[in-house]
Amino acid sequence: MSRFLDSVATGTNGITLVVNGIEANGPGVTASAIQSVKINQNPYTALYSRPGRARIEITTNGGTPQFHGSGNFLYRDSLFDARNTFALTKPSEQRTYYQGSLTGPLSRNKKTTFLLALNDDNNNQQAIVVAEGPNGTINANVPNPTHHYFLSGRVFHDYSDANQFWVGYSYEHRTVQNQGVGGTVLPEAGTNTMFAEHEINVGHTYVFSPKLLNQLHFLVGTNDNQVHNLIESPQLVVSGSFTGGGAQADFRRTEYHFDGSDIVTYSTGKHEIKFGIAWILQNKPFETHTIEMQQIRDRRRSCAVKEKSGTATNRRLPLYGWSVSETESRRQIMCDIMEVVLRVIADAYSDRKIGL
Repeated sequence: MSRFLDSVATGTNGITLVVNGIEANGPGVTASAIQSVKINQNPYTALYSRPGRARIEITTNGGTPQFHGSGNFLYRDSLFDARNTFALTKPSEQRTYYQGSLTGPLSRNKKTTFLLALNDDNNNQQAIVVAEGPNGTINANVPNPTHHYFLSGRVFHDYSDANQFWVGYSYEHRTVQNQGVGGTVLPEAGTNTMFAEHEINVGHTYVFSPKLLNQLHFLVGTNDNQVHNLIESPQLVVSGSFTGGGAQADFRRTEYHFDGSDIVTYSTGKHEIKFGIAWILQNKPFETHTIEMQQIRDRRRSCAVKEKSGTATNRRLPLYGWSVSETESRRQIMCDIMEVVLRVIADAYSDRKIGL
């Protein structure tokens, strides 16, 4: 949906997704469980902490006293595809996609309802490698499957016509194999990626009067993003011919976050006034791997590869403009960097020839 947003705004802070009044990483439900989508046209609204021209606001469906459901299915097979021009043999590819939602009552008085949403996407595609290696031309079809799974469930309870409480849980999992492979990039230089996220949403809506409405909503979530090399070895790049060896892209980032808001809306005639409070707490410990330096000399000797990991914490409260960053093991990392620098200088003076 980014094509509907202002290109200038998306190029600054990126796209902001707001679901039921809360900034989120995803919609939290499948497409069939979305009630409305709005592109905010007011870049200076005080309701949110960021400019609004790059903000997508989504409202999801609630529970219903009657059973309702919808579903979609997609199937694609390479049987109906033309042969890839760069492939010696036609790659075998297939994609299956289905998503749907179901809502209905959980109690006899129909004051407690539920909403279930499911999305599963299996895209078994292949990448075509066409490269010039040391032993001649390399032409191969490499599997590059992507699997995306999403599950969401919510329970709503109406204490009265003006008082509703709901709680929900969502789980998302996505994997990609042999990412980055294709063209002159050999299969060994690819990566496997994995992303997983858990979220718990809680909301409460209370109507004090036909003119006064209070909406409380908060979520707690955690996500894990990983990138793994297919092989652990130095990368070899011959421009225009091939890229082999390890991808040198080992990476892992985990995040724990809490978002909340309490918005009071007052309406009278053609006027609407909103006021309230919003807060965002994020804890982002991260790990980075394969910090390495390779020395190339006439004797083809290389130093050992070092691997370090660090932990950092970043907590933000955009509403008040407060930001604190803390880095642990900073002294140890600086000592390691100085050790490498001193070794490079010593080798440079001893051998008079060094390449990095």
